[in-house]
Amino acid sequence: MPAATTETVEVVPADPRLRRILLLTLLAVSVFALAAAWWVPPAFRALLALARESPGQARARGVAVMLLLVSPFTLLGLVAGVDTLRRSVRTVRAERFPPPGARVVRTTRVVRGGPARALGTFTFAIGGLLVILSTILPWFAYRAGVAFERGCARAMNTPIQPACLTDSDGFVSGDCPAAPR
Repeated sequence: MPAATTETVEVVPADPRLRRILLLTLLAVSVFALAAAWWVPPAFRALLALARESPGQARARGVAVMLLLVSPFTLLGLVAGVDTLRRSVRTVRAERFPPPGARVVRTTRVVRGGPARALGTFTFAIGGLLVILSTILPWFAYRAGVAFERGCARAMNTPIQPACLTDSDGFVSGDCPAAPR
């Protein structure tokens, strides 16, 4: 009859305070998303109407609206990405996940050695990607705001040839024969 082995599994208990912080953050993001869903469609309609009368003003307001919309997500992504990078470096150095002293949302079994290093390396890549994407998000929002300068082609009385559109930055979309090369 084989001898029974008793192996103790090391676990890190859940931190109720961290769980509350996470839930409050998710609630705040949800409230912001609902407010944006209520506010954005009328604001975009007003911007498109303004683009007919004053393209420069439409561009300025469009850029401001788009940057306002993405700023909370940019900030949240940067904070989460930097925290993920910090935790992953600690995981690789300690060869333990979760690293010593780390707070966790739910009770987590401790992983050591090679699997912990692999997990730390993977989360480092995810954290780096999150920081990069959060950093370039405002640029895309700026470019989307600039598009309000052109207005809505379907709402205008005259048809627009998309190949000959230029924005105030001098970007020419498509192949326009009249555009200087």
